[in-house]
Amino acid sequence: TSPSGALNLFNLYVALSRSHGQSQICLLRDFDENIFLKTHCNELVMEDDRLEEKNSQTCNWWKAFSSSMEKSISR
Repeated sequence: TSPSGALNLFNLYVALSRSHGQSQICLLRDFDENIFLKTHCNELVMEDDRLEEKNSQTCNWWKAFSSSMEKSISR
């Protein structure tokens, strides 16, 4: 759970993604099943998209940089 003690989509995702099947999941307390029907905060989705774009730009820059370095070394 989060520091607040409340379940949210993020910590549910983390818990479920770390398990390897329902035999490894043990529920220690009741929870509102409607949490699975909630959507992510739009601002977080937008920030995630922005970070993905920055990551793509950085990867492309490094590829171009390493390619130019290889060319200058081989001369």
